[in-house]
Amino acid sequence: MGRAHKYVSFGSYKAMKTAGDIQTYISWVINAGGPQELFPASALSEDGSPSHIFDRLYAAMNMQLRCKKAITFNYLSLLGILGVAGIEPARPYLSDHLPSKLGANWLFGVNAVPKRRANELEPIVTALAHHLELPFIIPVLRQAFAQIAAGSHAEAIQRFRWRHNR
Repeated sequence: MGRAHKYVSFGSYKAMKTAGDIQTYISWVINAGGPQELFPASALSEDGSPSHIFDRLYAAMNMQLRCKKAITFNYLSLLGILGVAGIEPARPYLSDHLPSKLGANWLFGVNAVPKRRANELEPIVTALAHHLELPFIIPVLRQAFAQIAAGSHAEAIQRFRWRHNR
């Protein structure tokens, strides 16, 4: 859970739903042969690149589990960062996370009217990530975009652009 959930308490319904989601995840991992088999088995695919494995696991988890796609993205990214699985996202999946899309739009959609779509922003973000050549930069950029959208920076950027685009 993110910092936004720091002081959130679960009612009985949410607690039961969360427990059900965790049970579904555990069953999914067990049915795949356990964590030792799940990730190496993905690596044996025709394209065993870390990004291809990430894409496959991301799609599989989203089909099997009911949790938000942002949680799936963060969880898989964390598995890669910690070295549990040899995976890394190659793209930010902006269409699956509105705050990141909004932040990217505020940074890269300078004069775009209407705002740029996720499929227009993703190549820009991906090019930036490749230029920076840092491991796991995509999750960092995605989080930064979400923080920009959530913070006062977003209002300031919006006011600045409104004044200068009249």
